[in-house]
Order: sequence, then C-alpha cells, then structure tokens
Amino acid sequence: MNDRLFGQVAWISGAASGIGAATARLFASEGASVAIADVRDEEGQRLADEIASSDSGAFFSHCDVACGDQVQQSLDNTRSEERRGG
Repeated sequence: MNDRLFGQVAWISGAASGIGAATARLFASEGASVAIADVRDEEGQRLADEIASSDSGAFFSHCDVACGDQVQQSLDNTRSEERRGG
C-alpha cells in the first residue's frame, strides 16, 4: 500500500461495481478511507467489507444520486464516519 492518499476520505458514487469499485479499491490501496455510495446494498456492503478486511477504512452508504436528500444523507454519514475514524 502506498500512502499518497493517507488521511484522505473519498466519497465514491456508483462504487458497488465497475469503474466505481475499481476506483474505490485503488484509492484504498493508496491509503484513503473510502465511502462506497450506491443503490445496490449487497454489492456495496460486500465491497466495503472486502476493502476493510485489507486494513483500509471503508464503509457502505445507500445512495441514489438522483435523490438530493439521499446524497446529502450519504455525505453526512461519511463525515460522521470520518470523525469516528472509520
């Protein structure tokens, strides 16, 4: 693991699969804590668990980016996790 992004938090929408998941894995490998934001709960949680098992910070937040309230809630959850050190 590199530390280029150590201490940083990345909120990634559409992160449960495809390019979003690859981005989450890459950012985590560079030391960032990753917030996996997606509508696919099982896949998103699975990826968060996978990343967290490699000693990188990660958590899942359900979020449909077409709904502004869900985006705001997901960002608020990310800030709360960041303060807790997650």
